[in-house]
Amino acid sequence: MELEHNFGPLGQKILRLNVRWIFTDENQAKCIFLAISDVTELEYNRRGLEQLVEKRLVDLMKAREVEERRRQSAEKSLLEIKKLKDQLEAERGYLQDDSKA
Repeated sequence: MELEHNFGPLGQKILRLNVRWIFTDENQAKCIFLAISDVTELEYNRRGLEQLVEKRLVDLMKAREVEERRRQSAEKSLLEIKKLKDQLEAERGYLQDDSKA
C-alpha cells in the first residue's frame, strides 16, 4: 500500500507501507511488523518514465499514420505507372502492327 502525504517542511512524500503478522510458536498472532519506506524519488522517476513512454508511443503512432499514408500514395502512384506502361505497350504494339501494314 502506498500513501502520499505533505509533511510540511519535508514536503510531499510517497511512502510504501508493508505489514506482516508475526506469529508465536502456537500460530497465534503476537504482533504486527510495519515497515515504512520512502519511495518518493523512485515513484517520481517511475511516473516520469511512464509519461515519456506515453509521449513516445503517441509520436510513434503519428509517425506510423504518416508512413501509412505515404505507403498508400506510393501504391497508388505505382498503380498509375503500371496503367501508363500497359497503355504505352499497347500503343507501341498497335503502331508496330500499323507500320507492317
